[in-house]
Amino acid sequence: MSTDAPASRRNLLRGLAPLRPDPAAAARLLKATTDGSSDLRALADALKADPALAAEALRLANGPSFRRGGGTIELERAVMVLGLKQLHDMAAAMSVLSASANVSRRESDVRGTAALAATLAPLVATAYPDVDNARVRCAALLSEIGALACLMVDPPYASQLDRTWRDQGAREAIELARFGATSWTLGAELLRRNQLPEDIVEAVGSGSDLRERNLPMLTRVTVLCRSLAPLLHGSDFDARELEPWALDAAERADLPDIEPAVLLELCDFAVESFQLRSSVR
Repeated sequence: MSTDAPASRRNLLRGLAPLRPDPAAAARLLKATTDGSSDLRALADALKADPALAAEALRLANGPSFRRGGGTIELERAVMVLGLKQLHDMAAAMSVLSASANVSRRESDVRGTAALAATLAPLVATAYPDVDNARVRCAALLSEIGALACLMVDPPYASQLDRTWRDQGAREAIELARFGATSWTLGAELLRRNQLPEDIVEAVGSGSDLRERNLPMLTRVTVLCRSLAPLLHGSDFDARELEPWALDAAERADLPDIEPAVLLELCDFAVESFQLRSSVR
């Protein structure tokens, strides 16, 4: 990448149409759209398995050809808006795209982490009645769309992301130096271009430290779950090891009032649910 960070940022955003999905997730969606017995829930679940597939479906559903009223962030609604043929065509195109390049281990980890964050987010949101489950799930699922973009356009970035994956403050510093913006800001710009609702865009684009900032609860829950997911995904942390990390993430997301025992319980339940869902795909 160029050492001119602002220019690098422009080049990054120019080179991102579209993001490639996980090959297995794209194949599952293609099969689901070919199988006449697949129902709306099965199709929506196939989209929820991969942030790139979800982002593309929401981009299409919120585009001028399909957009009705205020648009949608619910994948079940996006399935209804697009219809089986459009979803099948999208899945076929995305399958070709995903087959055209090798997906790195780090890229796969980012996808899995985002899906785990989307599993955890509605659970955490139950403590905050003003947070809509569908919106926080969507924001969490798309929370690392910028990191996927950076990995596609700038593969060497993977080594820096490896070193800072669980330290979001350090990650922000290396991304600012490399791109002139964080991957979260870049992801928000991509989603804004695709006409996703501004509250989702704001949640995805917010940094890791929200203290002393007047932000909606949707943003704070999204950032908390995005921060916790790397600690939970593919790790062997037990509750005692996770607790200080979880409390620090809750404080940085400006959610210090959540009970530590409750948060750890929700993390355990989210990991179990995510692993069970992954094992039956």
